[in-house]
Amino acid sequence: MICNIDRFSVNSFEISPIDFIAEDSCFNKKLELSDSFCIFISKIETNIEINKRRHSIPANSIVFVGIGNEVVIETETSIDKSGYLLTFKSSFYEDSAKKDLLLKSRLFYPKNQNVTIIQSKEGVEYVEKFMINRLKLFLENEKYSMYVAAAQSCTEFLILEGLSKTITDSEYSDEHNLLLQYDLTNKFLFLLEKHYKERRDVSFYAELLDVPAWKLSKITEAILQKQAKQIIVEKIVYEAQNLLTNSNNSVTNIARILGFSDRGNFTAFVKKHGKKNPTEYRKNGFSLT
Repeated sequence: MICNIDRFSVNSFEISPIDFIAEDSCFNKKLELSDSFCIFISKIETNIEINKRRHSIPANSIVFVGIGNEVVIETETSIDKSGYLLTFKSSFYEDSAKKDLLLKSRLFYPKNQNVTIIQSKEGVEYVEKFMINRLKLFLENEKYSMYVAAAQSCTEFLILEGLSKTITDSEYSDEHNLLLQYDLTNKFLFLLEKHYKERRDVSFYAELLDVPAWKLSKITEAILQKQAKQIIVEKIVYEAQNLLTNSNNSVTNIARILGFSDRGNFTAFVKKHGKKNPTEYRKNGFSLT
């Protein structure tokens, strides 16, 4: 495992800022992807070379490259802090139908070309605001199993973001329908990360996703075996536990941070859904595993 403030590497998965890679004496600008998939997240306009073909990458773009390609990254000073490089092997995912659906898709193996480039400000924002921060939190607390799960979930979000922008209506099939369900679920989780402190009602997220609340719950239950309301509740309880055990905020302040009108409502919510009251979590701690 490699772990510092800039770079994360564990279980066939690695994500590093481009400026960090540029300063790495072991990095020669070339990646031989003989057994790895690559996702390049670009924050500003830049250039990469794939199998000796140069590509101009627009700002706020995500580049997907499959196994068997050679990638050369330009690392001049002008692109410092321009984005992130994420690589992972197929073994990073457990064997499953979903794994084949994601990794064997046209996203990594497009017809008549060697790379897929999509523009997605949301995807870049997700990496910047949620992915890196979440991975740091789990590593700092030595929750390695949760780190791997988070890395898989974040990688999946990027893949589904790419698939949602490359599949056309004319290609509709059962596989397409399943991908759309995965994509909607991941967008729901992304929106929950942004708004969980303000909104706890399923209808709010369903409206943002332009689907009926019942349909959102039906889809999340099919994909995650949990209805949307349960996912929202578990998110709030998790964040409450995290703040109670890893911060010096008072219970009253934590209640306010998480959008509760007063300490009493917060205590009742945590007691009902977390099986302990806030003072018990603060005293005894909790496990992420």
